[in-house]
Amino acid sequence: MFIRNNQKKEIKIRSLEGYKFFIPTGVSAIWNKAGEHLLSIHKIEVVDPRPPKWIKGINEGGDGGARIPAIQEVTEKDWVKDGKKMVRVERFPINPNLIKADALIELASERGVEEKLITKWLARKNVEPSEITDVLNNMPIPEEIIYPIDLNKDDNTE
Repeated sequence: MFIRNNQKKEIKIRSLEGYKFFIPTGVSAIWNKAGEHLLSIHKIEVVDPRPPKWIKGINEGGDGGARIPAIQEVTEKDWVKDGKKMVRVERFPINPNLIKADALIELASERGVEEKLITKWLARKNVEPSEITDVLNNMPIPEEIIYPIDLNKDDNTE
């Protein structure tokens, strides 16, 4: 998915599926799930084409249809033209003081931590949450999230 950040600064998603996303200005490629989430937040529900009519500091007219959302979906052609930028992705750090060990073990299982480690944690009565979060926070980010687009693909887009 390709999106355009219309703001003058980077936009951040603090946590989505355990990752942080940093969207630079201009056009960039982003993991589809994160792009869809951003587009659901940064959208214009209604555009009122009537001209603004200010009465005592309150706009009782429309917006002239001029509002532009912070994020817009664009095409691959726009992405290539703007320099093939990617959204920066980092792992969102899990705080061991906020989540119980049982829930962290379940999360570790969902995120693909080795069964051997999970079995070890389940066998121990008093596993420290920090031990589990250390493993979770140091897991690599999947390539398809960092690079949602094949950069080696032909530049011949129509």
